[in-house]
Amino acid sequence: MLLNQTIDPATKCTDYDAQTWLSTALTNLDTCRAGFVELGVSDFVLPLMSNNVSKLISNTLSIGNGSNVPAVTNRYKEGFPTWVSPGDRKLLQSSPAADVVVAQDGSGNYKTIKEALAAAAKRSGSNRFVIHVKRGVYKENLEIKLKNIMLLGDGLREKVRENTSFNKR
Repeated sequence: MLLNQTIDPATKCTDYDAQTWLSTALTNLDTCRAGFVELGVSDFVLPLMSNNVSKLISNTLSIGNGSNVPAVTNRYKEGFPTWVSPGDRKLLQSSPAADVVVAQDGSGNYKTIKEALAAAAKRSGSNRFVIHVKRGVYKENLEIKLKNIMLLGDGLREKVRENTSFNKR
């Protein structure tokens, strides 16, 4: 439904929204493919999915990636999307420093989110455990059954976070 809104002239869809929705659609397709392989039905289903939708979405994302449209629009308030309630905004702004950092380049405590979650599972106490995930593409299948876990990411565009009071500690 959101993808249809990207081409609807009546909808005020920013380039940032379109990029987010297209990225989500591509992720959903990949998740479906992986699920079919895992279930052992790929021989039957994947030929039906062998169209160029993934390539079209990927190409569209590549075209939009070079845009100079500022990411921060009137849909943001105090550096957060307007749908984030004032109470949630306050909670996010007051969040403690990360307990661990995940970075693919090795500059953090762990290189994968899965490793950081394993460390969180070994912790004692019931305090919130904050995992800062640095910018990157993490191709992991995660099932999080832990309580009081907060994943904090750099986001799609790092410059957006740098301009928010949330990043200042």
